[in-house]
Amino acid sequence: MPTSDSNETAAQSALARSRLYWLLGRLLLTGPSADLWPLLDAIEDLRLPLGADPEWPEWAAQHQQIFGFSLFPFGSFFLDTSGMVGGQVAERVVEETTRLGYRPQDQSVGWDHIGVELDCLSFLCAAEGDAWQDNLPQQTQHIRMEAGRFLQDHLLCWLVPCLWAIRAEGNGFYQAVAETTFALVAGHYSNLTNSDLTNSNLAGSPPPTRQDFQAKKFNQSKQTEESHLFTLPEPPSLLDDETTSLRDIATFLMTPPYSGLFISRTTVTAWARALQLPRGFSTRTDMLVNLMQAGVQYDGFSPLITQIETTVQEAHDGYGAYLEEAPALRHAITPWKERTAETVQLLRRIGERANIPD
Repeated sequence: MPTSDSNETAAQSALARSRLYWLLGRLLLTGPSADLWPLLDAIEDLRLPLGADPEWPEWAAQHQQIFGFSLFPFGSFFLDTSGMVGGQVAERVVEETTRLGYRPQDQSVGWDHIGVELDCLSFLCAAEGDAWQDNLPQQTQHIRMEAGRFLQDHLLCWLVPCLWAIRAEGNGFYQAVAETTFALVAGHYSNLTNSDLTNSNLAGSPPPTRQDFQAKKFNQSKQTEESHLFTLPEPPSLLDDETTSLRDIATFLMTPPYSGLFISRTTVTAWARALQLPRGFSTRTDMLVNLMQAGVQYDGFSPLITQIETTVQEAHDGYGAYLEEAPALRHAITPWKERTAETVQLLRRIGERANIPD
C-alpha cells in the first residue's frame, strides 16, 4: 500500500495537472485575460508571448479572430465529413462526459470544443488528486482508467491536427498554448498507459514543461498501440471520376478527415497573396474554389497546387515531429500522418491533370 508521503506526492501531481488543464481550457475557450494573469505570469512559455503589459481587449480580439472566425476547434469538425459542428461525434462526447459526472460551466459552447474537453480532464485529475489524499486506491485506479479512456476515445482522435491548425495561424501566444497542451496531454496519457507503474509511483511526475517533454521519449507496447488505432473515414476517389470539378477538389481539401488537416481562411489568403491571385471573401471552400478558378484563368493553377502541396507536406512533417516526441501517441497520430501523405500524392496527380471542370 502506498505510504502517506507517496499518496501526497501523487495527489499534488494530479492536482497540478488539473490546474494546468483548467488554465489551457480557459485560454482556448475565452482567451487570456487579467484574471488569468497571475497564473500566466508563473509559466514562462505562456507569459513571454503576451509581453510585460498585455492589452487584454486586443488579446480578446485576437482570440475571436482565430477561434471565432478562422479555426473551429471542435472534435466533430475534425472527425465528421459533413463539415459541420455537432452530430454524432458531439453527442458521444456529451454522453461520455455526462456519465463521468462532468458538466461544463458554459453549456452554450459545444461539448466537443477542445477547451471543454481539456476542462473535463481537469475535472478528472482533480478527482484523482482527492482520491489519493483520501487514500482510496480503487477509486484512484478507476478515475485514471476513465481519464485514459476519455483521452483515447475522444480528444486524442483529433488533438494533433487541431493543435497544428492553431500553430498555422501564426500567433505566438497560441502557438505556445498548443505546444504546452501537447506536452501535457501526451505526458498524461503516457503516464496513464505505462504498465510498469507501481502503486507507489502511479501518479508519476508533475506535468512536464516542453523542455522536459522533449528530453523524454514515452514508450508504449506494439500490442496496445495497434488495439487503440482508430481509422479516418475513407475519402472519395476524386481522380477516378472524370466529372470531378474544382469545387469537388476544394471540398475534399477543406474536409479534415479527407485531407488530413484543417485549412483556414488565413492559409487560403496566404496562398492568394503569394501568387497574386484573387480569392474573394466567403466560406473557406468558396474562397479556395475562387482561387483555383483564378489560377486556371491566369495560368497560376500549377503554382497554386504546389503551394497547397507544400502546406499539406508541412502538416505531414509536423505530425511526424509530434510522433517522434511522443511515440505513445502513435495510434492517434499515424492515421492523420498517413492521410496527409495520401493527399500529397493526390495533389501531385491533380497537378499533372489538365482540363478539370470548374
